[in-house]
Amino acid sequence: MLLRLVALSGGRVDAALAAVDHVVLTRRDGAAYAEIDETAAAAFVRSLAYAGVRAEPCPALPSLTPAALAARGVDLEPLPAGTHALDTLRLDRVALGLVTRELLRPRLFGLLGPAERALL
Repeated sequence: MLLRLVALSGGRVDAALAAVDHVVLTRRDGAAYAEIDETAAAAFVRSLAYAGVRAEPCPALPSLTPAALAARGVDLEPLPAGTHALDTLRLDRVALGLVTRELLRPRLFGLLGPAERALL
């Protein structure tokens, strides 16, 4: 389900984003959109309302021009005025235990020399 997000007050949306497993946030020409599963949409809209954001159903994202180029930003400087951009951010909830285990897992590559690593 695609929702158009309209900020009504300066609330924080952290809790609303933390309450869903997966959401894709998109910004296009000054408007913000969220793509979310139908099953989680009602709770997400309610959480956004507590944060001061109105979420209304939207049929589709505004289309891009054929001349649009894909690019990856390397810094967080604002784009010049008049630039038409499409920013997309995909958020997935991860289980804290799984991520912690992965970060603390001993690394085999740290114990092997360059010749042994080349064999893997």
